[in-house]
Amino acid sequence: MISTTDNRPYKNVIFGNFYSPAYDDREFVDETMGLIRELGFNSVMFDTKAWEDFRERYETGALSQYVEMQEYMGKSALEHGLSYNFLLLYMNGDNLYPHIRYSPPIYGEETVYADGRPGKWYKYWSAKARNSMKEHVERIMERYGEGCERCLVTREGITEEVIPVCSM
Repeated sequence: MISTTDNRPYKNVIFGNFYSPAYDDREFVDETMGLIRELGFNSVMFDTKAWEDFRERYETGALSQYVEMQEYMGKSALEHGLSYNFLLLYMNGDNLYPHIRYSPPIYGEETVYADGRPGKWYKYWSAKARNSMKEHVERIMERYGEGCERCLVTREGITEEVIPVCSM
């Protein structure tokens, strides 16, 4: 894949998870974006899993500390000649750390233990989980898709533009 950002091979690195970017300051974000560019990357992946604070942003406009900094990260990436994309998965690993986030994950449909307690894992095979994930991806792309990485991919002599994301 060739990045349309700088017409070079697409080189992406993830920036942010758990505490980052919510507890980062803008100066750190800007310095890090500069280092990412200096290291030869042309794209940054943001940890943009289906947390309630993204839903609040869509529906009320409210900016949680996490969403505000993720939006700033997008702005900083573009200012440093980088593009960005998203990790749009469910939060299986994040469920191991339930108290480090102040915004609960959106489960879609979760498993249930034999005694009826919520399992906090996802039924990836359920229509409800798929629809929840589809909605999250669509809403992120509607709101933040303009600055997303675009790549050119050539298959069987046909070149097309694609937007790389990591999703379900």
